[in-house]
Amino acid sequence: MVAKCKVFKTEYFFEDKDQMEFIEWLKTFLFVVPVVTVLYGIRQIWDEEPNKSS
Repeated sequence: MVAKCKVFKTEYFFEDKDQMEFIEWLKTFLFVVPVVTVLYGIRQIWDEEPNKSS
């Protein structure tokens, strides 16, 4: 059985279903990590602002 997985408009074919699940997890991870990092950075800046103005 060949599993088909689409990543950024590019199709990859895998013989193993576990590989496809791993790629799906990796796509989620690669999307979530930058978003969380940016939000954390914004929060750090937000927390520092009141301290500078006083």
